Amino acid sequence: MQFKPIYAAGFVASAVWSQSTMAGCSSEPDVLVRGATMSLVALDVCDYYTEADGILIDDVPSFVPPTGEFGPDFAKLVFTPVADADTYEIWVDRNGELDFLDSASATFLGCADEVSMCSLVIPSGAGAVNAWVRARSTICAGPWSAVTSFTLRSDARPILVGPSGTVACGRVAYEWDPLDAAARYTVFVEGNRQSPFLVQSISAADAGCKVGRRCRLVSTSSYPDGNYRFWMQSDLNDQWSSAMEFRVGTEHHVELVSPSGAVSCLNVPFTFRPVPGAGHTYRIWINDGPGEQPFLDRVYTDEEAGCIDGRGLCSVGPFAGLTGCHSRFWVQLDGGEWTPPMDFSLAE
Repeated sequence: MQFKPIYAAGFVASAVWSQSTMAGCSSEPDVLVRGATMSLVALDVCDYYTEADGILIDDVPSFVPPTGEFGPDFAKLVFTPVADADTYEIWVDRNGELDFLDSASATFLGCADEVSMCSLVIPSGAGAVNAWVRARSTICAGPWSAVTSFTLRSDARPILVGPSGTVACGRVAYEWDPLDAAARYTVFVEGNRQSPFLVQSISAADAGCKVGRRCRLVSTSSYPDGNYRFWMQSDLNDQWSSAMEFRVGTEHHVELVSPSGAVSCLNVPFTFRPVPGAGHTYRIWINDGPGEQPFLDRVYTDEEAGCIDGRGLCSVGPFAGLTGCHSRFWVQLDGGEWTPPMDFSLAE
């Protein structure tokens, strides 16, 4: 038994679309047409006509494997021409639902000479795609081709929402915007001198991903205090999102110690009290003299500053060439908050 699309003259295919799934039936698309006004109108299949009515189409187009060139949101379908075909009808479903249905002339498809391959670029979002094609004469349509199936992969990357900044609680909630057709996500976390600190996969359903609703993954255990950053990847492709950084622990502030005020010697280190935890970075900015350009602008790890894991007193320098005129310095913690400035000068 074969189920064929049946188009009623003057009606639009807009109400009910389905693919036949009955046991023993072919994999041709099955259409029930209701509504009004549609440019894609067929009188009927050629099975119900004779040669006295005009040119009949008996041959079936065949897709050329591989089907064609794939992009993030399109596929180029390529198939063999059929003798006496005036137009071709292309049916495409994505993830089991109608995605594209159109009629195109043999001239438009580049195969009016009945020698060149027919080709058509179809729009389609990411997902599992099935496509059929059939040829038409001026009076009727021939049989549907065998189905060609493929998967379109998107270049889209997850857009991270959080966490960012400081997370007071040790359990971390990762949030991101869902991607169309993505069924699974993987989070990659590094931090506290571990890479990876965590690699975890979760289905879109378990993450609560829905249109208009963010996906969410909560860590099952508490993270130790420290700095972290994470990336997200979907099963649509191998592209990772941009990184997002966050810190776990009570919010702390860097405290500047020296040099401060009038100093007898400029050949001294710059010192400050660190914040607790591992993996912090400290950006040192020193102004010396009336110019706008910094005398020093450099990022130090806690290890380079001698205060690894937040222990002891951080110390950098001394730095040759300081004049002690209109001098001050700041420290920035982990690329975020700056300390207030500390002024110093060379004592007269």
